[in-house]
Amino acid sequence: MFKYLSILLIFFSCSTKQEDCLEKFNNEIGEEYAIALEELTLEFDRNIMKSDGSNFAEKCRNFLTPLSEGNDQLFVERIEKRKDLMKKLTSLDTMIFNYGHIQNDSLLLVRHITIKRKSEYIKALSNLNGCSDLITEYISIIESGLDIGPVLAASGAVNSFKDEDFENLINKRILAVEILLPYLSNPE
Repeated sequence: MFKYLSILLIFFSCSTKQEDCLEKFNNEIGEEYAIALEELTLEFDRNIMKSDGSNFAEKCRNFLTPLSEGNDQLFVERIEKRKDLMKKLTSLDTMIFNYGHIQNDSLLLVRHITIKRKSEYIKALSNLNGCSDLITEYISIIESGLDIGPVLAASGAVNSFKDEDFENLINKRILAVEILLPYLSNPE
């Protein structure tokens, strides 16, 4: 009996900690951005649920695998670009990302996305000490000046996430921002 109570206590304390972290994060980015980020995360979940798999983590891996292998065309075909959602995400998108163009080897201009390292989004994530090792690792990568982008984010999730990492509410938001938001936005 004590064993079952201990398991329940651990489950609820982890769940409460996750909810506390999410509340702190939402308060720091502000209501407008928190609502837009929730919409984006729900869209991410909605797209994942169309994938094959017996549980959420397996569905996530199946959804992200083509992108993690560099096949973004197959990934893009799975995403429905709803105009109402895209309009809601405009302010979130411009708060988080810088857009520009760079010339590639064939001298074509290619859209280039970089994360704004001083955005409210990054500041809010930076203040979530102790919420998740993955959040801490993500922030250290961003602060080192590297841009992750959709392919690397998908690859990292497919190859490194434990099943419970896919369920973490903040991790889901990071994945939604890094993977889905660039494909739903089109600022020029």
